[in-house]
This record gives sequence, structure tokens and C-alpha cells, in this order.
Amino acid sequence: MGLTPDQMQDINRTIIKTEAMEDAWETAGLKGLKISGYMDPTYIYDQNANRAGFQFLSSEFSGYSDTPFFGNATITFTKETDDGTTYNLQLQPLNGDHTITAALVSIPLSDRQTRLIAGKVLDWSGYEYADPVKSALITHNLLFDFTLPVAYTGAGLDISTGSWQLRTMLANVDSARAPEGKTAPAWVYRFDYWPEEFWGVGFAGVVGKADNWNKTVDADGEVADKSTAVLFEVDGYYNRGNWTFGGQLSYGTQKDAANDGVSDAKWAGASTTVGYFFTPRLQFLVRGDYINNEKNGGGLFTYTAFDDGAGVRADGVNGLGMDAKASADCDAGEECKGANRYAVSLGLKYALNPNAWLKFEYRYDGADQDVFYDVKNEEYKKNNNLVGAALVVFF
Repeated sequence: MGLTPDQMQDINRTIIKTEAMEDAWETAGLKGLKISGYMDPTYIYDQNANRAGFQFLSSEFSGYSDTPFFGNATITFTKETDDGTTYNLQLQPLNGDHTITAALVSIPLSDRQTRLIAGKVLDWSGYEYADPVKSALITHNLLFDFTLPVAYTGAGLDISTGSWQLRTMLANVDSARAPEGKTAPAWVYRFDYWPEEFWGVGFAGVVGKADNWNKTVDADGEVADKSTAVLFEVDGYYNRGNWTFGGQLSYGTQKDAANDGVSDAKWAGASTTVGYFFTPRLQFLVRGDYINNEKNGGGLFTYTAFDDGAGVRADGVNGLGMDAKASADCDAGEECKGANRYAVSLGLKYALNPNAWLKFEYRYDGADQDVFYDVKNEEYKKNNNLVGAALVVFF
């Protein structure tokens, strides 16, 4: 039995309307457009800071317990054209003067696996992601916070095939433009290999100029000079069944950036996170971090020139540098020895639904010198305690 004339007219009208909607969608530039985002209101108790409360959309950042990587809101626009060119724009309104956290264009060359990339991209080192949707715990590991850049601005290549990918750029490190007198960009790179879907390894590095706070600081508080840094790290993951594993080994050096004021900063560190799903919704997590930073009084990537104004060369918020005794020894011409740092976190992550998580974390930070400043008791000590809770909602 065939269709009646009225039924045929209805079908034709539907086809015409559908084609008109598709044309309007494409004309408006919405074809191939994807919008995603998240927000994560966060509660933090920091013992040494004598501070407890919610953190959300703040533009004031002081240390590992108060960073732009949690307690924020972000929206991302991704568009792919018919020829395979992709555009990515990520906005994070809380991030002070840096509302645009990423803006990258990727253009296919000989094929869609070989691409020219240009713009601003978040650092791709390590096994932890910057955003709270992909990261397991609330805070980040010591290597993430103190030994790696935040972002790169430049151009390069993204080459992938089968189970491997290479990304490399010539770029400014943590800077939207090169300062006066600086003409050489940094070389940044990352290689990934994943022979099977549940495990993979990679390495990344940076060779180039970065802020050195031992150098001159101008009237606006900006670093007026930079020095060469060399960073290298190896990381990997294994996720199978109820278990998840991630780990990283890092090494770095920065010329004339040690806490003794004259020598090169050198450090090496490790971090690992293990997770276990008790149920499909509930995951238990434990993370351990360590940084050896005793050489030349300490000093990490763009973290140096510590001075509390009372003769102690320490960053009392983050537990870096030298305590009073080590500072006095250094000033007296003896060996300048910085504090080694470690941290342990225990966490729970619970899925309220496919697009909302609750996160809980207890974190213990320690050092082998008295470099953590206790605001309430007005004294330096070797450790700090932190408790956090966050609601992560994403789409």
C-alpha cells in the first residue's frame, strides 16, 4: 500500500524544513561546534594559614592550597571545519588577567594526522591534568605545582599515527609575548605511546628561557630578566578493572636561579597516584610526592629568591627554601642546603550522576627543614595539614 498524496506532502515539507535548519545551522557557524564546561566550588582548610572556607572564582593565588586549577569555572568552545581544521578556545573568568587559558588552532597538512598547531596551549607535561574533571584529587602533586610551566604560546607540529603522538613547538613559556631584548623562543615537546588502551607512557621537556626571580625586578614587580631552564619528565598510566595507576619522574635545572642567589637551581622528583573503585561510583585514591631540592639552597622552576625579611630564605606558604639555621650557614659562607619536600594525599571521589562528582581530600605536606610558616603560632615548622572538599559539575 503506497503513501497518500497528503502523506507525501508531509514528508516533503519535513525534508525541506530539515534542509533549511541544516543550512541555517551552517550559515550561523554552528556546524561542527561543541561547547563544554565545568565548575567546582571548593572548600579548603589550611592549618598553617589558619584559614578555612570556600574557594570559588577567586583571582588571588598564594600556593598549592590556593591555585587557579580548582575552585573555578571554565567554558570551552571547540569547532572543526569540513577540511579538518580545529579551533579550541577555553575561557576561565576567574584567572585574573589571563581570562583566555587556551586558544589553539590545528590545521591538517599532508593528512589529518600531521598538523600545524599555533596559539596558546596549557602545559602537557606529567600524568595529572589541569582541570578538575580529568584530575583525580582536588589539589595537584608537587611536580605539577612547582616544577612545570603553566602554558606555552607559539607554533609547531602535532604528528600522530596508530598508537603514538608527537607534539612540539617553538614558544614563549608562561608569557603571551616575548619581553624586550629576548629573541629566542623555547623548545617544548611531548611524545606519547599507548600500545594498548589501558596503559601508556610518555615524556616531555622544555629547553628555553623562564622567569628568574634572582634577577632584577622592575617597579611593577615584574621580572626584568630570564634565564635558561632545562626540564625533562617521564610519565605513564595503567587503568584496568578497578585499579588506576599514574606516575611521573622529573628532573630540572635553571641557570643562576638557586636560592643562594648565584648558583644554578637543580631538582629531581617523583609522584605517583593509585586509585581503586570500591563500587562503580566510589573511588579511593592515594598519592605520594617527593622533590629533592637541597642543592645550592633550593630553588625550583620560577620559584626562588625566598626571603621573609627576617633572615630566613624560605617560602613559608609552600615549604620551600632554607630554614633559619640553613640560611645562617649559607650567609656565613658554608654549604647552602635547601629543604627536601614531600606530600601524601588520601582522597575519595563519588559520582552523584554521570556529570557530577563529589571529591574529598586529606593532604599532609612535609619537609626536612622548618620551612612551613604557622600564621597562628608565628613560627616555622616542618609540616602542614590540609583538608578539602569539592563539587565538580561538568557538561
